Amino acid sequence: MIRRGETTRFPSGMNFDKRARWPTPSDTTKVSGFPPVSTTSPRSPTTPLIPNAVEEFLRAYAAVSLYRSVTAPATIGGVEMSPGDTVMMAFPAACRDPEMFENPNEVDIERQKNRHVAFGAGIHRCLGSNLARLELNVAIETWLELIPDFELLPDAEVTWSGGGIRGPRQVPVRIPETTNTP
Repeated sequence: MIRRGETTRFPSGMNFDKRARWPTPSDTTKVSGFPPVSTTSPRSPTTPLIPNAVEEFLRAYAAVSLYRSVTAPATIGGVEMSPGDTVMMAFPAACRDPEMFENPNEVDIERQKNRHVAFGAGIHRCLGSNLARLELNVAIETWLELIPDFELLPDAEVTWSGGGIRGPRQVPVRIPETTNTP
């Protein structure tokens, strides 16, 4: 079982990385990060963008891939597999399937059709997916209320984890002194 917070921490890190790269952090016309909390979608004025953006970041930057062992001989896509071989179920790749998503490599926080599998699917769906979504929404809303403007440190390097769980380990940002924090 995987639950060390990666499904929440890594999409949050991607939010901060993408938003910090905006030329002006208050630019709400960009679709590569989150808008201010009060912003709603221009396409659908009743749709708050943060929940949409959370789903889009989960899709675009799915954190988890799972591995399984082959139990019987099989050929899939012309690849022969034998018992004992390891197969990776790459949820990040599935979340960028061009047959499922229009412009799958673009991050569009107003995406309307977004049935991603960042948390798996069916009986293998993550039990904590709804908690992770709630945590992401609360974390991002709170951050943006307190620190709406921030930027990557000059010459900063975002470090990434690899393997079956991927995402930014460190996103070094600078918070301007003008930010009003309690």
